[in-house]
Amino acid sequence: MTILQPDIASVWLELPEEARVALFPLLKGEDRHLALASSKEEFDAAQQAAQLAEKAAETLFWRQVKREADRLEAEQAGAADSWKPIDIADLFDTEQQDPDIGVFADGDGQERGVFYSGKVNEVHGPSESGKTMFVLAVAAQEVRAGHHVMMIDFEDDGRAIVNRLRYIFGLDRGEIEKYFHYLRPDSAFNEKALGYIQELGAITLGIIDAVTEGMSIAQLDGRNENDVATWYNNFPKKLATLGMGVVLVDHTPQENAARQIGSQHKKSAVDGVSYTAEPVYPFVRGNLGHLRLRVAKDKIGSIRSASLPQGEGKQYWRGDFKIDGRLAADTPQCDLTGVDPQQPTSGTTRAHDVNNVTLPAPSEAVILEILAETGEWMTASAIEKWHNEQLPPKDPRRISRTEPRKRAVRLIVKGLAERRESGGSVHYKITQDGLHSANLWANQSSEGVQESLSILGSRGVHEPKSEPKGEPK
Repeated sequence: MTILQPDIASVWLELPEEARVALFPLLKGEDRHLALASSKEEFDAAQQAAQLAEKAAETLFWRQVKREADRLEAEQAGAADSWKPIDIADLFDTEQQDPDIGVFADGDGQERGVFYSGKVNEVHGPSESGKTMFVLAVAAQEVRAGHHVMMIDFEDDGRAIVNRLRYIFGLDRGEIEKYFHYLRPDSAFNEKALGYIQELGAITLGIIDAVTEGMSIAQLDGRNENDVATWYNNFPKKLATLGMGVVLVDHTPQENAARQIGSQHKKSAVDGVSYTAEPVYPFVRGNLGHLRLRVAKDKIGSIRSASLPQGEGKQYWRGDFKIDGRLAADTPQCDLTGVDPQQPTSGTTRAHDVNNVTLPAPSEAVILEILAETGEWMTASAIEKWHNEQLPPKDPRRISRTEPRKRAVRLIVKGLAERRESGGSVHYKITQDGLHSANLWANQSSEGVQESLSILGSRGVHEPKSEPKGEPK
């Protein structure tokens, strides 16, 4: 008589250990053999799990040992001598460093750099906001100038990167093959990797995309201060010592483009410039993509001095990156433009007389701010949508469909905006005087001189009592 069912292997493993001990002497023949095989399989699995756990603990131990060994080796090689006082006389010959990688075409007709050589620079913003596209635009500028560029990519694949360089930024195959060097590692940066990079020659721009994935491959946590410091010191800062400008691409939460994910040490480790990439329009083939660049940190100060302040507590506005494929999707127009640093700011007239700048009325200012934010031709309905999407459904500051048109007409009368008709619709765009006015208003508003920009529903004290004549129908 057979005690157990034919599928003895599965039944046997489901029994408690005490039951298996009691039943095993009663088993005979094939049942006994299957029970033994099942027990052995269970034992082997448990033993394998124990071996994996032991190996993981051993790997962690040796990683800690290596870190300590590297530290001791560095000290023996002379790193400890870094505590010796520096001869101050040698520092007087050092000139103020200007950004020398990439080019902003600024509003005053000058061309100024985007990133610093020999420094760790950084761009952060929400996922799919266009951060990598912006950095590749700078890379394309460098390649056209005959400079070598390296990209260490932990996120994308080489085909996508090469296609962007060819079809969006217009580089030819010869330029890419000669000057663009692409790395797609699946292990942490080490001395052997540094040797490969040194063999590439004089690199001017080194891109690391992205920080979170790079730290993950190195089994480090971006939220841990010690891990962040270790990764930056052993990887991007070590690359910067080769003379290249290192540019890190980092992610932020979707709801806050200015706040990076993880430790504050990320920002502290940047000794060049850090840009907040603020999406205005998403980058979609055949459409207009628009990314606004604000200065989150400028350790050296040469970039912020060419930017425009946006009010107390706000990041300076450095420029805009746009890809416009509306006319030709296969050959889009790409622009990396900077602001006009000579626009008036609070406390100084610079090249323009602040007294000659016309300020908007409080209820007009929010329309002017939207036009300044986009820099594009917009219909009244597009302005209404832009404004209302920022507010809850029942917020009293929401505006009606006709309100933007009325306020835009007043801005046109003051010379702060212009209009055109296209496709049966009226479009509005900010003028150069309007940009000056919006910038001055933002600064004065931050100092309490003007009312809030969000006031739109009621008339301000400076508003005319009647609508101007001749508004478009």
